[in-house]
Amino acid sequence: MSINIPDETPKKATDCPLCGGNPEIHVTKHVYSLNHRMDYFGISCPNGHGPAEDGVSREFMLKRWNAWAAKATSILSSPIRPCPFCGHMPHVKSNDLGLILDCECDGTSSKTVSDPVSAIEVWERGIERRKRLNADAEFLNGTIARASEKGA
Repeated sequence: MSINIPDETPKKATDCPLCGGNPEIHVTKHVYSLNHRMDYFGISCPNGHGPAEDGVSREFMLKRWNAWAAKATSILSSPIRPCPFCGHMPHVKSNDLGLILDCECDGTSSKTVSDPVSAIEVWERGIERRKRLNADAEFLNGTIARASEKGA
């Protein structure tokens, strides 16, 4: 998920768009260079949702969280498109590895992902990929048909 991080530092983190939890900034690792110590920070809600990257400042991670939360809210509030093959809306399957969006067509399941935002993004990318493949197949079929007409 590509996210645009704003320039201004927010006063506080917004609540988690997935569970409503209050995010916390924590030190993820310490890096030592000669006599200098640098801390890397992460931010997540109590249920572990949040951006995957670490940052070198608390302010950056607060901006990163709010940008991630805004993007996740936008994705979750937009409608999910139906399958272009069968016209059915996808349903959610879950397993030990995560979530899958599926509409029961052959080959239209999304990959297993860990959160609802990623599941929707994977489903939408899959729809676009299937549209491109269909357009490519139509183009090649037209080329083959024209070539066979000339040869006949």
